[in-house]
Parts: sequence; C-alpha cells; structure tokens
Amino acid sequence: MNNEWQDLPTMQDVARAQYEGWEIKAMNMALTEWFSWDGRAWNVNAKFRGRPRQPAKITVTSECWRNIITAALAYTSTGKGMIAPWQRFPAGDITGEVEE
Repeated sequence: MNNEWQDLPTMQDVARAQYEGWEIKAMNMALTEWFSWDGRAWNVNAKFRGRPRQPAKITVTSECWRNIITAALAYTSTGKGMIAPWQRFPAGDITGEVEE
C-alpha cells in the first residue's frame, strides 16, 4: 500500500481525496506542523496533503511453548497457557504488528 504523502494543491484535489476516504492533513501558513484535517473547512492559505488511508495496526505477542517429549514448538495468544507435556519457552516468543 502506498503510504507516501501527496500534495493536494487545489480544493478539487482535497475534495477527491476526501471522497476516496484518504487521510488528509493540513498546515496553516502560520504553523510549522501538519495536523489532521477535520473535513469541514477550506483555507486558500493553507497547505494540504493526503495519502490513501492506512490500515490500523496493533502489536501482538505469540507465546512459545515447547513439548518436553518431542521438542515441538507451539504458539498461543498471550496468557492462554497449555498443559503438560508443554512448558513455557519465553525465548521463542514472537512479537509483531498485525492489521486490526
């Protein structure tokens, strides 16, 4: 997915991006930081930029468990636990981002 910001120099560009559900930011000429545009006002002296809406992501951890008989590894959601012959193997935990 394209996450590069694109300049939206005209009202028509902003309207198209809004219609397509883009994430839009604005910067008033008096400010030096971009802020999320609420979609209600147009200011000819402001700068606008947009990009296709990015999927929301969350960080998750999969807990690693080791079978003490076969040495096979298995993963569960955090806090789910497993019973014998499985023992917790924290060194094998995997943490990463997934789409919400």
